[in-house]
Amino acid sequence: MSALTKYICSNAYRNYHAIEKYSDKLQNISNMSLLEVDNYIDTSLDELLQYVYENNAYYREKLNSIGYSPEEEFSREIFEKIETLSKDTLREDKDIVLCVPKKDIVHIHTSTGTLGGENIYVMYTMGDLYGSIWFRRSEDYLR
Repeated sequence: MSALTKYICSNAYRNYHAIEKYSDKLQNISNMSLLEVDNYIDTSLDELLQYVYENNAYYREKLNSIGYSPEEEFSREIFEKIETLSKDTLREDKDIVLCVPKKDIVHIHTSTGTLGGENIYVMYTMGDLYGSIWFRRSEDYLR
């Protein structure tokens, strides 16, 4: 196996844990009741908010301003209060939504959007690119 393949596999595997616990549920989502789907959505949104609260100063400030506390039980009402991130905000500070150290960024996508204008930068880690459910099939590379 090449060094690049090992690097991709090891970094993707490290980040795979974030979605691994949902993979079985997602494969069987058509068999879930509406209550189970709602619970899955609430749990996912709660974990997302906790993650950005812990790892991003911009979102931590926004979440504090709407009364969010990671210790409180999740409610969709608090999620609905989060204002949408604008293109202008992303253009003013390309790092504003970054939740990982810059050294972990392996790919940067730029776009001017449909209407053109200044570039918007979207950054990805190895886990973002390769840490998806398909990776379960590649676990043998790590053994």
